Amino acid sequence: MHADQHLAGTFELAVLSVVREHPDSIALDISKVLEAGLQRPITRQALDTTIGRLIAKGFLETTLLPTRPTRGRSPRHSFRLTVSGAAVLTRMTAMFGHLGFGQRVARSLDDCKWFVAHKKKT
Repeated sequence: MHADQHLAGTFELAVLSVVREHPDSIALDISKVLEAGLQRPITRQALDTTIGRLIAKGFLETTLLPTRPTRGRSPRHSFRLTVSGAAVLTRMTAMFGHLGFGQRVARSLDDCKWFVAHKKKT
């Protein structure tokens, strides 16, 4: 594993946070939570690319859901944090909380209702 695989970007952290709060979510559900919390549209391509990167880094695992085949539709997958994904999410959010340059990231995450609710629990 490369050193950069131990880090996650802002959008990656947001995706990891949603999956932590909503395990076994499908991409559409993750997108809806992100859009509601960040109050901006999320493209499916950006989300799919980010999810693919998180799987490649070992931060997310995927499960193929049993569904009836629908013509022209991709199979549905659900997503769950791995132990490494939970650890990097904890490390990175703590780092952003301690460093001054992380204020913009912290504000973006605080805007997400699910993140604020989780922060109050811990």
